[in-house]
Amino acid sequence: MNRQEQKAIIQILRKWADKKPFIQEVFIYGSQIQECVHTESDLDIGIELESQEGDESVLTTYLCEVEKWKNELQPLIKWPLHLEFHDFSGGTPRISEGKKKGCVLVYKRRRK
Repeated sequence: MNRQEQKAIIQILRKWADKKPFIQEVFIYGSQIQECVHTESDLDIGIELESQEGDESVLTTYLCEVEKWKNELQPLIKWPLHLEFHDFSGGTPRISEGKKKGCVLVYKRRRK
C-alpha cells in the first residue's frame, strides 16, 4: 500500500467509524502497514468497542456487528478485509503483538 492509498483508507475508516457510536478505536496493522505485502495480503483492521445496552459484553457487540461492517467497508477498499475485535485490556494477544510490530491509529473517539 502506498502513501496515497493509506491516506484514502484512513479517511474511509474515520468517516465510517465516526458513524458508529460504540466504536472507540480503529487501527490498521499487519503486512500492509509493515510493508511486507504478498499476493494474498489482506488489510488487518483492529476495532475496540464499548458494549451496547443489552449486550452481554463488547465481544457480543462485535460478533453481532462484524459481518454488517465488513459488507459496508469491503466495496470501498480494494484489499480483502480482516476485521478483528481488540480487547484493550489485553485479551487479544495476537492483535497486541501486531500493534507492537507497527500499526496506524486511524480513529479514536473523543471522550465526552
